[in-house]
Amino acid sequence: PVPGAAVPVMATLARLAPDIVLIDARMRALLTDNPVDGSEAALITTWLATDYAWAGAVDDATYGRTDVYRWRGAGDSP
Repeated sequence: PVPGAAVPVMATLARLAPDIVLIDARMRALLTDNPVDGSEAALITTWLATDYAWAGAVDDATYGRTDVYRWRGAGDSP
């Protein structure tokens, strides 16, 4: 990558390969308000549904609900 150049979100997620993904109210709004095929929101939603399992949620008086997703990993079923 060129220093200072924008990196597509899916390339960043692939590079990071997180074990845990947190989706808060702002991110949830971004993902649900932009369901256009091929959009970054649609790509992230598909990536999350394919590679991650919902592990629970944390409700907070200040930040609201945060959903927790865990990487399915080898051997986990979808």
